[in-house]
Amino acid sequence: MTASSNLVARATDRADQLYPTCGDGLLMRQLKNRILALEAHKAALVEALKDAGTSLVAAHSLLSRSSKKAAASDKMFDQMLKDYQASIDRTRATLAKHGGDNG
Repeated sequence: MTASSNLVARATDRADQLYPTCGDGLLMRQLKNRILALEAHKAALVEALKDAGTSLVAAHSLLSRSSKKAAASDKMFDQMLKDYQASIDRTRATLAKHGGDNG
């Protein structure tokens, strides 16, 4: 069982404990469906963030090893690399915080 499915199972079990009867159970089904949808949404966002981060790391690596002709001036080029690195750092921190593998 994955960490996400474990979290969903624990949350739905807890919801069942807190609200054992809710008429015909419609509210519980709605809550469980919403939790599952949010977990799926989070997983999709984490994968997109991994893809974008990987591409950014590759671009940064390539640019940092090439000549500085990718920008109008050396100062602009250096700033571009700093901005890319800051974005890479934010991506890694976000993935680490929200359970994504940022290796």
